[in-house]
Amino acid sequence: MDSFLLMLSVALGALCTVLLLKIAFGEKREETDTAALEAAIRDALDRNSDAAEARQNRLEMRLTQANSLNREGMEAVRRESLDLIRKGSESQAARLTSMESSLAAGINAVNETVFQKLTALQAQNDAKLEQMRSTVEEKLQTTLQTRLSENFRLVATQLQALEEGLGEVKGLSENVDSLRRLMSNVKTRGTWGEAQLGAILSEILTPDQFGTNVETVPGTGKRVEFAVRMPGPDASTPVWLPIDSKFPREDWERLEAAREAGDRDAESSAQASLRTSVLAFAKDIAEKYLKAPYTTEFGIMYLPTESLYAEVLRIPGLFDELQQKWRVTPAGPTVISSLLNSLRMGFRTLAIQERSADVWKLLGRVKSEFQAFAAAMDAVDKRLRQAQEAVERVQKRTERVDRSLADIETLPSDDAFGDKSESSAGAIQASEAEPPRG
Repeated sequence: MDSFLLMLSVALGALCTVLLLKIAFGEKREETDTAALEAAIRDALDRNSDAAEARQNRLEMRLTQANSLNREGMEAVRRESLDLIRKGSESQAARLTSMESSLAAGINAVNETVFQKLTALQAQNDAKLEQMRSTVEEKLQTTLQTRLSENFRLVATQLQALEEGLGEVKGLSENVDSLRRLMSNVKTRGTWGEAQLGAILSEILTPDQFGTNVETVPGTGKRVEFAVRMPGPDASTPVWLPIDSKFPREDWERLEAAREAGDRDAESSAQASLRTSVLAFAKDIAEKYLKAPYTTEFGIMYLPTESLYAEVLRIPGLFDELQQKWRVTPAGPTVISSLLNSLRMGFRTLAIQERSADVWKLLGRVKSEFQAFAAAMDAVDKRLRQAQEAVERVQKRTERVDRSLADIETLPSDDAFGDKSESSAGAIQASEAEPPRG
């Protein structure tokens, strides 16, 4: 188009030249020259128009050829790039598949080895634990059965002895009157109560479990009739439980006589006298024979007959005052027998506890074995966690590789390549249509 304008400019210039020549040569030649000039101008315009049209056709043909070549070249480049990318992706995928297979095989081998070792270790530990459990259960069962049998036999024997003692108490109650007549003075009454208490102690306890005429508080010179040897801070230093026999015969007989006669005033007076005597006996026991840590916190006042013991319990507030103020507990023959039987069972329980030291040592060894087993299990657990962490790291790397492959396989579409070709063709056409610069 620019060439056509150039030719048109040249023609106009020529026309102006002709007009100037016409003016110069005069009007005579005006008509003749004008016709010739018009013919020359028409001829020049026709030639320029044909040349411009031919040039424009050539330019359009070149642009068409350039666009075709550009599209073919871009298509070839795209195909070659796709082939290279596909080949690279297939090669990379094959290598990754091989690596993944090798890694999976290695992990499976490690897991299989760890599982086999753990299974063997667990079976070995189960066998050892079962053996230890069987041994401990067998020993404990044998020991418990033996000791329980002995204890039940002892309890049955003691219950039989208690029943026999109750029968004897009934017989003694029937002979109370004769006993009263025999006890004519304090010395006789005291000797009879001591003899009865000594017989009960000898029947229930062993000789090394109680003492007679014991100085419970060192350095005082005061000796109690009987004292039970209780466990102390060590084997050579016992703690004594004082037991003293008391029998306020006159006050008790006056009370019984007043009650039989129905004399309420005399009964109240005799009961008050009996209360005073019993409190005096309790004070004497507390002041002479009780002092911690050499003795227990309380002592026992033995009353030789069940009827006297029942009468002491019948007096309102006397039993509580004896225990709270003087720390002395009254006891009749039945109560003292029950108390001593309880103490004997306690002594046997203490002996069993002392003998159970071997069992505790065995349990200590079992505990040590369990601690060693727990430490081994912790080590195995730590190794398993390390293997799991390694597997997780490999899995994360595999995921990253998979994401990279996914990014490579996502290629640009044909439309994008078409847009780029059209923009390139437009640029080529603009460069060819631009006129040369002087």
